[in-house]
Amino acid sequence: MMRGFLALVFVVAFVCMAEAREPVYSVAFHPANNTFKGWSKVEFLAYPSLRDLGDRKSGSDLYEFAVRSLTDPENKTRFRYPDPTGEGQWGEPFSHDEYFESLNRLGAGNFECAFLRNGARCSNVVRIKIEPGDQSASEPVLRVVPIQMIGENHVTHLGVWVVPPKKPDSRITNYSLHGDIILVVDGIEYERHCIWDGMVAPLKLGRGYGAILELKEFRPKIPAKTKCKVQVKMFEYESEVEEIAVDPDHGKKFDSAFGLK
Repeated sequence: MMRGFLALVFVVAFVCMAEAREPVYSVAFHPANNTFKGWSKVEFLAYPSLRDLGDRKSGSDLYEFAVRSLTDPENKTRFRYPDPTGEGQWGEPFSHDEYFESLNRLGAGNFECAFLRNGARCSNVVRIKIEPGDQSASEPVLRVVPIQMIGENHVTHLGVWVVPPKKPDSRITNYSLHGDIILVVDGIEYERHCIWDGMVAPLKLGRGYGAILELKEFRPKIPAKTKCKVQVKMFEYESEVEEIAVDPDHGKKFDSAFGLK
């Protein structure tokens, strides 16, 4: 793994059957796990909530990554970050020493983190735990992650993380993240209909793969919900059922801690 954070963005050739909407300049992201051995081991998936990736703001926008401790109000940092709504920006965004050292100074513990744009938060806030030591417990094959988008008063996005089982299963491919997922909301199953125009290959063992799902892409249409129980399925694999609720105060304490507008 590279030195520093490993940020993953997936650009795939597919078209999901969803209604058109105006571009929203916000970022959805979620971590690969809830607990990491150190800042150099953190992985996360980030994806711009843009229907048209070519329709973007000026290149003069200032993006930052901000992290704060949940137990020590003074233990926080923010630093400049490549445009998360751009393309080709995800090579080694945290490879510079000043970024890595800034994160290492935070130490271990429980943290919140988010992306900023021009002094305002432009992503959901996620929580992670940095805990040195052995974390050899195996990850589940499927895990669903709540994502609360800025300006939305109902559940619109979910994260899903796939870790191929130790016994190889050739059915689990890069396409599976997009076309083989069945979403269960309050006990009702929904399918994501996609037209795939890319290569299909099995996912490699020993690492996780993420995707961010928009509920608009599933059929039949999912009713707008502020609270629901969700689960994802793929073949015979199933995630745990997660209860998700929209929090009207999501991110407010984070914004206040950094004096964000």
